[in-house]
Amino acid sequence: MEMDKELIIKSEKYIIRPYQAEDEDAVLSLWQTVFGKDINRDYWQWKYSKNPYGNRILLCVKETGEVVVMYSGIPYRANMDGESLEIIHLSDIMSHPDYRKTGLFIKTVEAFIAYFGGPQKAVLFYGFPGMYHFDIGRKYLEYRELSGGVQFLSVTIKDLSENDHSRGCVTRISNIDDVGKDIWPECQKYFPFSVIRDKQFLKWRFQMNPIHSYKIYGYALNPDSQLIGYAAFAQDEDTLIMVDLLMPPSLAMVQDFMAIMAAEFIKQNIKKAKTWLPANHFLNNILVSCGFDVQPEPLGFVPTGRSFSPCLPWDWGSQNMYYSMADADLF
Repeated sequence: MEMDKELIIKSEKYIIRPYQAEDEDAVLSLWQTVFGKDINRDYWQWKYSKNPYGNRILLCVKETGEVVVMYSGIPYRANMDGESLEIIHLSDIMSHPDYRKTGLFIKTVEAFIAYFGGPQKAVLFYGFPGMYHFDIGRKYLEYRELSGGVQFLSVTIKDLSENDHSRGCVTRISNIDDVGKDIWPECQKYFPFSVIRDKQFLKWRFQMNPIHSYKIYGYALNPDSQLIGYAAFAQDEDTLIMVDLLMPPSLAMVQDFMAIMAAEFIKQNIKKAKTWLPANHFLNNILVSCGFDVQPEPLGFVPTGRSFSPCLPWDWGSQNMYYSMADADLF
C-alpha cells in the first residue's frame, strides 16, 4: 500500500508518511514544543526503536521538514483465545499548537487507521487518554471506553501481611533470562484477551527500561516447581506501584503471594501499595478480597479502544481484555 500522502492546505504542502530513524530529532523537537519539556533520548529509543515489536508511527511533515503531527503506538502481540494477533497501544500522540484546527490531525489519524488497522493488521487500537482527549476520540474517531473502566486500588503493607501464607514461595527475579520456562503459557488460558506477557515482553518492558527500575517477584507452589505468576513493582518513596500482575484466578494463591511479599516489603520500610486494573477483571476482585481498597482514581484516564476486525467483536473484546500499567509507560 502506498503510504505517503500529499496535502495542500492554505497553499502549503504537507506529507503524511511513516516515521523514519532520521526523523528522531524533529520528533523530539515537536515533543518539547507540545509538552514544554524534553524527553530522554534513550527512553525514546527504548520505546520505539529498541523494543522487540517495532513501532507504528505516522507523521505529518511540512514541506520544510518540520513535523507538525505525530500519531503513534506500540504494536504488541496479543492473545485472543489462543490466537496471536497484533494490537496497538496508542501513545505520545501530539500536534503542533500552530497547526491545530487545520484538519491535519484528523487527516493523519485517518491515514493511520487505513494503514495500520484491519483484520490482517492490528485488530485493536487502545490507550489511556484523559477525559478531554477521550471526548475528541469518541467524537471524531469512534473510540469507546473499555467495559467497566479502570479501578484504582490501594492497601497498607501491614494489612496485607496479616493474610495467611503457607501455600507457596516467592522469588525475586533480577534477570528475566534466568527465569527458565515462560510464565505466560501457565496463565494464558485465564486471560482470553491480553498482551502476551512472555519473557520477551518482560525483558523489554522492565529490564531494559533506561530510566525506571522495577522489582519483579515470581510465585511458585513450591521451591522446585515452575513459576506460575509474577508481579512487577515500581517504588515511589515508601509506596509501591504494582505495574503488572499475572496470576491464576485463585484467591488462595494471590493472597499467599501478596502476604509473602508484604512480609518482605515491611523489611524494606514500604508502607503502601497501589495499582490500576480493569474493574471487571477477576484479579481486581481477588485483590479486593485480599484487603485492597477501592479508591477514587487519581489520574483521570479513560481506558479506550476501537476494534478494526470482525474477528474481534467490540463487546467481547471490551469485556474480556486484561490490561495493566505495563501496557503503557505511565510508570
